[in-house]
Amino acid sequence: MKSHNLFIPALGTMLTFATGATLAADVAAQVPRTAAAQTAADLISSVERAITGYVAACVSRDARGLNSVTTEDVRIEYALDTPGTYFSLDANSLIADCAANTPAGNSESHVSNLWIFPTHDSNAVFVQYDAPAGSAETLSHRQLALVEMRGDRISRMLNFAAVPPPIIASAVREAAATDAGRAAFDNHCRTCHSVKKGDHRLGPSLYRIFGAESGSVSGYRNSPQELSGSRIIWDETTLDRFIANPDQVISNNAMKPYSGITDAAVRRRIVEFLKWSSTRATS
Repeated sequence: MKSHNLFIPALGTMLTFATGATLAADVAAQVPRTAAAQTAADLISSVERAITGYVAACVSRDARGLNSVTTEDVRIEYALDTPGTYFSLDANSLIADCAANTPAGNSESHVSNLWIFPTHDSNAVFVQYDAPAGSAETLSHRQLALVEMRGDRISRMLNFAAVPPPIIASAVREAAATDAGRAAFDNHCRTCHSVKKGDHRLGPSLYRIFGAESGSVSGYRNSPQELSGSRIIWDETTLDRFIANPDQVISNNAMKPYSGITDAAVRRRIVEFLKWSSTRATS
């Protein structure tokens, strides 16, 4: 994990701002009147656009909007009690993080009271802002985060608030489901297949299989019979059907002596594991 040694003269002041502000229309970001802020003017402008776009997309649950202001490998992290440890989310969890932090609304809900503080890192700033909170008693809630930029997009956001309980609960459920899926995959598939890139065994690697086209695995020679048939896209339905009975999906396939799994629950766990491994694959 990348470590940071950052210095912000005004950080103490930033933490003592009033907390009762209500949401307002779009306002320009406020910055300290320092030479460092003047030097980082372009970075601050990029952060202002990215943060306002991020919050607006969060409120409207706009995945495309979130993708437009974040990098493909973005990390959303929460600082834990143990120094140097973080609870980390990837790009696939952006909407879930939004749902845990902000209510669903419309594009007229804005970030307000946005302050941006430059650091000694030319690509990182601290931000403090008020985001929609979604209740009559609390119209906004204060956010404090370290934001790293790559160009005009957010590549990392380290939050200093507590991890939202829904995120923890979701992570626990996903971990349990992933463990069950991995066990099912190991029991029924691992002899012939791997989910590691280029790790071909008796059968091809299933690295990033979800959404791929049948017979398109690089570096593995598919059987002539399989390649001669019509190609299909591997999704929940096609994977489930193939795992249940390969011959009904691709005739003359090379899966023998495997004859299929009749238990729908086991197939579902395997499919979910393949989907999970495909979306988490990085190399």
